[in-house]
Amino acid sequence: WLDRCGEKYHARKISPEEALDLIRRLRRTGHLTQAFFKVATGGTTGVICNCRPDTCVSLQATRFARRFDPGLTMNADSGYAVKHNDVDCKHCGTCARICPFTAIRVTEKTWTYDRATCLGCGLCTEHCPDQTLTLYRDTAKTVPLDLDALRAAPG
Repeated sequence: WLDRCGEKYHARKISPEEALDLIRRLRRTGHLTQAFFKVATGGTTGVICNCRPDTCVSLQATRFARRFDPGLTMNADSGYAVKHNDVDCKHCGTCARICPFTAIRVTEKTWTYDRATCLGCGLCTEHCPDQTLTLYRDTAKTVPLDLDALRAAPG
């Protein structure tokens, strides 16, 4: 990444269908999807980033900042949490390995989840081979960003 700083990336505008296809392909390989909003564009998406969680600059900054203050973050919570079906879970550990926030821990007999650490990205639910994980709207977390609702709101 640092070798490319300052180079042109040859960005181009793509259709919503192309963007969704790209996001789906990258999430299958464990990439985390984030949207960065710019005030200059009226709050619309400025950039959609799909990066590897282990090399993501914003996640690294958050991990570093949380060593000093657990509440510091550059990343907004999605407003979702993970529900686990322990009856069908085979405790394979796939969810723990893919979780970029280390919010899940799995042993041969136990599955534990740190709701406060989880930002609700959904990678664990998408990669669970037994489909024993689902996302749900967690009312204790921030309200999920819904651009359609924001556009429709008066004011």
